[in-house]
Formats: sequence, C-alpha cells, structure tokens
Amino acid sequence: MQRFERLPPAFVASAFLACRPLADVFRQFDLGNGYVVPVQLYRFAKVTPETPEIEAVDADYHYVRLSQKKQCFLPAESTQVRPYRYDSGPDARWSAIDIKDNDIAVSAAALEGADLWHDPILPSELFLKGHVMKALKKAGYGKVYRYVKCRILPDQ
Repeated sequence: MQRFERLPPAFVASAFLACRPLADVFRQFDLGNGYVVPVQLYRFAKVTPETPEIEAVDADYHYVRLSQKKQCFLPAESTQVRPYRYDSGPDARWSAIDIKDNDIAVSAAALEGADLWHDPILPSELFLKGHVMKALKKAGYGKVYRYVKCRILPDQ
C-alpha cells in the first residue's frame, strides 16, 4: 500500500472527503440526515490500457455527506446575491457573489435543527452554526474554509 504524505485535509472528488481529524470534528455535530463514514482510497499503480492496476492508498479519509436541507435563506434581505438566469418563482435558486460578513440574511429557523446544512434556493453555499465554525478553527481547520457571518432575522 502506497503512503501519500501530502494529501490535503479535505477535498472534493465527486464527494466530500476529509481526513480523520477533520471528520471527527464533523461527527461532533448534528448533521441532520448527513453522516460521516470511512472510505478506502485507491490509485492507479500502473496505467496502461491493457493492464490497469489499482492499489490501496494508506490514508485515513472519510466520506462526509452534508445533505441536510433547510430553507431559511432570505434573498430579499440579502446583498451580493442574484437569481439563477433561468429560474423564477418562490423556489428560484440564487447564487452568491463575492459575499462578505452580513451579506446573507437567514430566518431564525436557521437556529433550529441540524448544525450544518444547504439551502435549496442557495445550493452552492454550506451553512453552519457558529459553534461548528469555532470547533473547526480550534481543531486547526480555520483556513480550510472561507467563513462569512450571516444576519439572522426574526421569523415574520
């Protein structure tokens, strides 16, 4: 089994994969319907069309499924967002553009339930509660992600 010395703490390869220490941080929190499971990584040892061979990689990585959804993003109260070009209506998807602290507004419903989630109308962003961000920073993963604070508005 080959050992890779310089794999990053997290990467996306058709899935979100995280090293054990980072996966252990995620395991501490309510992922809703998400989960964390170990995976075995493989690489091509010999790449030829006639005899492709694979070998296991000696790396302790885990698949992190962050699939919980909460609809609490408030586009009308947010800045630096725009609707997808061909979407319209109440379920139209939005994208964020160079967001900074307080550009994104969410309803108070964000405080309930899962600690990490995606919003179905702002699908490219991962939302997490403040205590998750603090735990990631404390564990040394503060620079793996770019964090921005959201404004939490009372439910109407």
